[in-house]
Amino acid sequence: MSVEDHVATLAFGLPTQADPAEGGKLRAIWPSAGAADGDGGGVRLVWLDNDFPYALQAGIQHRVLWSSGGLDEATLRAAIAEQYDAARWECAWFVNPPALKSVMGIEHAHVLCRLKADSA
Repeated sequence: MSVEDHVATLAFGLPTQADPAEGGKLRAIWPSAGAADGDGGGVRLVWLDNDFPYALQAGIQHRVLWSSGGLDEATLRAAIAEQYDAARWECAWFVNPPALKSVMGIEHAHVLCRLKADSA
């Protein structure tokens, strides 16, 4: 199973199927050809802790926001605002450039958050 297929099954709960053309390698099965929308009805956003977080100062969360479709800045900002109360949390985010992405086929952003000093 590729890293992309692993993320697709983990984040979006997609079923897998053995691909005989690749010696039985498991592949995630998206709901319809060309659709990466988990349920066939739109883009899904899923928060997961980063399985391989960067070495950060204690107290900083390294999470990944996975998208079954596109992920523009407005959507990303809205998702962060929904997940983290700006009065209590400070967050930064970034999207790796293509050359640095370890999962090319699924849009995602890294989100780093920590409680504000007066909220701890």
